[in-house]
Amino acid sequence: MQLRVLYLTALLFREVALHVRYAYLGAHYVGEFKSEVSVSGVHDCTLLAFNEKRIGYRVTVNGLQITCALLTDFIRFAPVSDKNVRDYILSANLDNKICKVDMQRNVTEFVNGPCTFGGGDCSMLDKIKDYCIFVGTDKYNCISETEQDTVRSIECPAGQERVDLKKEKVLCCLKGELFIKEQDGKAFCCPRSKKLKEIVNGKAVCCSSTESHQPGASLCCAPGLTYSENNGTANCCKAGLLASKSKDGQVGCCPAGKEFGGMVDGKAICCNPGEIYESGKTFCCPPGTNYSIGLSGDSGAEGIERCCPPRTYPTKSESGDIGCCRDEYKFIRNDGTRDVCCFGSSNYEFHRMLDGKPVCCRKGTVFKGWYKDRTWAVCCREEDHLDQDHCCKKDTYWTEHNGLSDCCQNGTVPMNIDGRKYNYGCCKRHEVAHPCPNNKYMCATNGTKVDCQP
Repeated sequence: MQLRVLYLTALLFREVALHVRYAYLGAHYVGEFKSEVSVSGVHDCTLLAFNEKRIGYRVTVNGLQITCALLTDFIRFAPVSDKNVRDYILSANLDNKICKVDMQRNVTEFVNGPCTFGGGDCSMLDKIKDYCIFVGTDKYNCISETEQDTVRSIECPAGQERVDLKKEKVLCCLKGELFIKEQDGKAFCCPRSKKLKEIVNGKAVCCSSTESHQPGASLCCAPGLTYSENNGTANCCKAGLLASKSKDGQVGCCPAGKEFGGMVDGKAICCNPGEIYESGKTFCCPPGTNYSIGLSGDSGAEGIERCCPPRTYPTKSESGDIGCCRDEYKFIRNDGTRDVCCFGSSNYEFHRMLDGKPVCCRKGTVFKGWYKDRTWAVCCREEDHLDQDHCCKKDTYWTEHNGLSDCCQNGTVPMNIDGRKYNYGCCKRHEVAHPCPNNKYMCATNGTKVDCQP
């Protein structure tokens, strides 16, 4: 596209005369503009742009009406799509040679010069100049083949700053770092206190004067540490330790044969293969167990951490040892293969292991035998005996009669105490139980007067 240029020169006087030149573009701005205002001609728009320190403006001719819109934000250049719309740019190049009528002109010529005369927004002009470098100064009027090339393309990511700009290439470093070299279109930078040792896997390896570096290594190691690479994981470790990665991606150092679980208070937690580690804990749990914490209440181990089988919790024995038991059970001791637990709190005590099961009895009682299907122990007072799975006093036996059952002496059967709905005693079959004070009763034949006095 042949560029036709109309040059306007505004000679404005303040303290000294300033020569300001706005040049007609053979392209259109893509960006933001102020609202259009009516003007009598291009000169009026030029004065508006200069007075508001704008580096560009748009003149639209619609019949006899002419409007002016000042450029407020630049994004890119586009080919001219409407001949009635003309865009102008502040020319930083005041060389009169570019005013020759027979010369083909380019945007790059207009911005090729210092913006020192105060006639416009120099930062935007510099932005356009950089954009033209990125698109390519060989591209006519800085018009890129792709709409994706905008001034945003020459910006660095947050936290970085530009160190070099070339055609289709923006080189950035972290703020405060030094640009060392370019390789494969990428900038490699180092902190000011470090030097570039090597580029490994597309990453700059920068080391301080006290750090060591092994050729091909992606890390610098502090004094006392050596580079370790193990199963694709790299780290700086103390002698005898190997680099290891946890399941959540953390990197640490562990002895050979151990697996890194995580860091807690600066200490590496290393587990045996197959052990389970819960993030933030200070120990690993063997297979078949989980991290568990003691419950409040009678466990005596509230807040204590331990590895326990599923659905069990740490609990403390009377001797102060810690074991794992179900809720509401108390740890007694470990028999060498498992934790022995008794139901209840301090009201129960362990007696012995029998047939592989713990025997626990309420205090004041002793084990007398197993209940029916041997699911739990039957414990009685020392002087009592076990009869048909029940504890009975001496010389009494478990007896059933008319749906009632109790421990009764030979020749007697359980029966309701007259007038007491839920109480019953033991009498001979032809007798009835008569109530007496203090929950006592006397046996007598029916119709016989009963005297409860001793």
